[in-house]
Amino acid sequence: MNLRIEPLTNKHLDQIMLLQDQVFEDLKENASILRRNTREMFDLCLRNPNLTLGMYDKDALIGIAILVDVKGSEEDLSLHLQKEYCLPVRPVNFKLAMVKKEYYGIGFQKTMLILLEKVARERGYNLMCATVSPKNIHSKKNLLEFGFVVDHTEEKYGGLLRDVCVKPLEGGIEI
Repeated sequence: MNLRIEPLTNKHLDQIMLLQDQVFEDLKENASILRRNTREMFDLCLRNPNLTLGMYDKDALIGIAILVDVKGSEEDLSLHLQKEYCLPVRPVNFKLAMVKKEYYGIGFQKTMLILLEKVARERGYNLMCATVSPKNIHSKKNLLEFGFVVDHTEEKYGGLLRDVCVKPLEGGIEI
């Protein structure tokens, strides 16, 4: 393997759409653990202040992870949190991590969480939010190991059950 990580731009949009199709094909009967995103949503994720990181093996895109600032929009996971947090909250979403099946087990999601959390802190965010399917045991375990806690569980994305997880960032808020 010859892996590298780089920020993606909208010139990578076709590669991202192909990767998503490949990931969903690999998931088959477990496809509900991820939400399929539209081309328009990925295009938004590729624009500042959002950050999409891609991992390549040689020239092949094998995974992506996304950090999005969607404060005040319907995608803002901090709007309906059930626990009390010290104000002011400056939230950011860890939107998505997906990787090709043949690269499972190399620590992709953990590596991306570390990188995106560092970026979030540097940009002044003090609360990172994420959703995860309760059935997605590996991703939920990764989030919990990285200090996220489950705030609540709700239906999202057209009826998919999701745990809404949060993590205060260093120098930020307390739970």
